[in-house]
Amino acid sequence: MITYFAKTDTGLVRDLNEDCFGADEQSGLWLVADGVGGHNCGDVASDIVRTTILQEYAKGATLRRSVEAAHEAVLAEMRKTHIESGMGSTVVASSIQDHSYEIAWVGDSRAYLWNGELTRLTTDHTYVGDLVKKGLLSLEAAEVHPKRHVITQSLGISELMQLDVELVSGTIQDGEQVLLCSDGLTSGVLDAVIAVIMEREQTPEAQVDSLMAAAMAAGARDNITILSLKLGPDA
Repeated sequence: MITYFAKTDTGLVRDLNEDCFGADEQSGLWLVADGVGGHNCGDVASDIVRTTILQEYAKGATLRRSVEAAHEAVLAEMRKTHIESGMGSTVVASSIQDHSYEIAWVGDSRAYLWNGELTRLTTDHTYVGDLVKKGLLSLEAAEVHPKRHVITQSLGISELMQLDVELVSGTIQDGEQVLLCSDGLTSGVLDAVIAVIMEREQTPEAQVDSLMAAAMAAGARDNITILSLKLGPDA
């Protein structure tokens, strides 16, 4: 049994919410998509990404292929509406089957595993994320780096985008959790604070509410989307 709770908010600065989340309990798939801020129709792009991934995965496509199909769907919408470039979205998607999880992502939306300790499962597809991968910057320094929001990959954006869907998989036990979020949370709330809230609150709903409150208290300069899910008979 999996219980989950999700919430999305425009934040305190933006006029439009370009984030969204999706869930298909029957297929065992949850996701968060973040329309690329400052570009054309980010809200449309994130909705296309959500709809396409859920549909393709439910039809039996792999998680990687479902994300690739979402990229193609955004590009098709750009051609249809004569948008030359700039319409895009990040995504992080989690499939849970029995006690195994698979995470796919493009961009800087994140997935974490919570089992009494907080483990980041994804690496940001950003300028700063690339420095971390190369060992040139620590995770702690990356959290406050001024260029941490410069993304290097997105779904859509351009026909020239060299898409590289990243995947990670592992096992999840009863009582453990997966947390998905857009960068609206992580841009203002450090991982250490996220861990404190996950430890303090016992249900996905309480965790999401407290994390959202923390993001608001930090200024909420971007849209915020948070999805917490918990595995187990006592979930």
